[in-house]
Amino acid sequence: MPPNEPIIRALLALDLYDQALDELRYAQKTWGDSPAIQATFGWIYNQRGDLRAGINAMKRAYPQYSPPAASRLPAEPAQVCCFPVNYWSQIQQLLGRARASIRT
Repeated sequence: MPPNEPIIRALLALDLYDQALDELRYAQKTWGDSPAIQATFGWIYNQRGDLRAGINAMKRAYPQYSPPAASRLPAEPAQVCCFPVNYWSQIQQLLGRARASIRT
């Protein structure tokens, strides 16, 4: 991570994602891009619900990623990279139905 990592971590701990993104962009311009910066972008986008942008950032962070390697990724990046985002609304709907049928 860049020298401003403590600031970025503090902002993330406070859920100040926009400000953390600004710090990450500053780090990119000042010290250059890195996989850690791109992965942090991906995590932030995921937390904000922008799953497609999160996936794209994770692909930039780890271009060597391949599906068999998914089991070696930490849980959160693997979820961002591998989850079927295009069908999220359908998955949520079916999950709601399944939970309702279990309760009755």
